[in-house]
Amino acid sequence: METVNLQAFLLGVIFLSVGGYLAFDMQDDITWMTYSSDDTEEYFDGDFWWTVEVTNKNDYGLQEGMISANGQMCDDRDCFPIEGNLEFEILDHPVLLEERGGPVDCDTAKEDNDISICEIDSAGSIADAIISTGLGFLGLTILLSVVGVFGYIPGGVLKLLSWVSSVILFTGPIVWYVLMPDMNADISAAEERYKLSKGLYLTLLSSPLIFVGGRLTGGMEAFAYEEEDDWDEEDDYFMDDEEYSQFSDASSKAISKLPARKVMVDTNLQGVLDEEGYEWLEHPEESGDWFWRDQETGEWVRY
Repeated sequence: METVNLQAFLLGVIFLSVGGYLAFDMQDDITWMTYSSDDTEEYFDGDFWWTVEVTNKNDYGLQEGMISANGQMCDDRDCFPIEGNLEFEILDHPVLLEERGGPVDCDTAKEDNDISICEIDSAGSIADAIISTGLGFLGLTILLSVVGVFGYIPGGVLKLLSWVSSVILFTGPIVWYVLMPDMNADISAAEERYKLSKGLYLTLLSSPLIFVGGRLTGGMEAFAYEEEDDWDEEDDYFMDDEEYSQFSDASSKAISKLPARKVMVDTNLQGVLDEEGYEWLEHPEESGDWFWRDQETGEWVRY
């Protein structure tokens, strides 16, 4: 049984750990939703014509976002690379910081852009809390599975905890997606649009991995308790047998020493006289038990 538990533990923990790592790592990933567009622009600076080719990206995670621009600008003489990445907290969006000179205050937000950023931040915070809860159940599952190797935790408990973790981790990305504002509301159909990205998909993937891990660890057996129960039953059996033997012997001896039980019959009852003058009584009637009356005491004596 120990070998079976060890195999279930090793296989189960592999799946649980991989699933947990994906969910944990994606909490800080900034590619839950991404936008990318390729732009080309030409302008004349008075001396030369410049061609600017750049890929603009805007990514959002649960707590952070990033704006990046990568490409090149060229004239007739040479080309120069364009590289820029700016990572920021959701409420510290650089465009809004430039407009307002400070972070967005969600308590007083009235502008559409401010409200949208606040909704993005709220959705990320709620999803992050849900995922953290799921990871907490996962950590408890792995911890108890270590104890389960030695036969002290039933596999059903580990399976239940891991499945709870799996459901919670699957719920987190769904809640995030539902609470997110429509990022494509102001973008025409002909333009590039915001798309869901790897942060969401990998977090969703962690859920079935943990589910499988739970099924594997669920194969553990609580053999330690079963062995203890078996010993208890054997001890009880031998103890009961010995006690019964002693009790039986003592009872037999005690019973053998008891005097015959004296049957009392009412002296007022009348019997039947025989030819020799003895009075006889069958009591109870038709029982086959006969008594004769002692002439000196007047009591009935069993025959």
